[in-house]
Amino acid sequence: QPELVHVHDWQAGLVPLLIRHERERAGWGTAPKTCLTIHNLAYQGVFSRSAYALTNLPSDYFHEDGVEFHGLMNCLKAGICYADLITTVSPRYAREIMTEAFGCGLDGTLRQRQHLLVGILNGVDSEEWNTTQNPFLKSSFSLRNPGGKGIEKRSLQQEMGLLQAPDIPLFGNISRLVDQKGSDLLLGALEEMLAAKMQFVLLGSGSPVLEKAFQNLARRHPDKVAARIGYDHPLSHRIEAGCDFYLMPSRFEPCGLNQMYSLRYGTIPIVRATGGLDDSIIDQVVRVFLPRPGQSDTESTGSLRRTAVNPAVPKERDVGGVFLGTNHGGISRCLPPDIGRALSAAEPRAMCASPSADSY
Repeated sequence: QPELVHVHDWQAGLVPLLIRHERERAGWGTAPKTCLTIHNLAYQGVFSRSAYALTNLPSDYFHEDGVEFHGLMNCLKAGICYADLITTVSPRYAREIMTEAFGCGLDGTLRQRQHLLVGILNGVDSEEWNTTQNPFLKSSFSLRNPGGKGIEKRSLQQEMGLLQAPDIPLFGNISRLVDQKGSDLLLGALEEMLAAKMQFVLLGSGSPVLEKAFQNLARRHPDKVAARIGYDHPLSHRIEAGCDFYLMPSRFEPCGLNQMYSLRYGTIPIVRATGGLDDSIIDQVVRVFLPRPGQSDTESTGSLRRTAVNPAVPKERDVGGVFLGTNHGGISRCLPPDIGRALSAAEPRAMCASPSADSY
């Protein structure tokens, strides 16, 4: 018999409740302890009240301090309320989800259970994400032997149909194309950034509207922008290896992995100071100041022209700041001022769906 049952997200959120019920009411005295890990609080598994009958549990669990959520059944809330331990994927995200801005309606429940809540930063599979023995790359490179990165850049430019030029800054983004990832904000920033000497490569899929918008951007700027819609794991390695900078303007980010891949591949990640991005990018060399809190997306995008790049390492980090990380001993590079002015995003906010009778 296991000593611990570790479950993940709303799909298994009812398991801690089922085990708790067996332990306390059905005489399973040696029932295992339970741990729930929340990877993204925005996805909660909300169903109609009638679906609760399918659990075969008594109705006295269906209340405000149990599985009930605005008259509906919330599977993730069940896990939060009945697990013996709750973890999430970064320390800062653990703090953020206890606030109204990022709590997706469950911040009060999480504050009540905060003594059981722990944030543990995700890690990277260093055997797969490496630059010295990688079947997806044409050359190997390292901090001591960085020449292969230039080869990867030229190879990526050729593969994506861009001008092969080592002196043009090459930016990349690999992402689900959704509001949470700031894909719409990235589009707005790119419209201004492309006035400068630069290139941009995208790999991702998601919202049909955003997919079409990035494809249209690539058609209008064929020498500067390449957009590959879909999933391509080998290409994701080549983008991380070939780019100079990686853009990650997430509105919120429980942890994120690509910024860590970028650090290993000598690609400078430009991220928003939120969630695991703030926990993992700690060696900043350039700071891009964001608009004032409370500005709308439109106002924020419009303020790009007024945003200045400060090459000094910031002594304090404001919520919502965007930072340029280094690869911990790698080559520190500064953004051209015209591109730096164009990099910004809206004030971070949680993109949480309203309660619904359908599963998220």
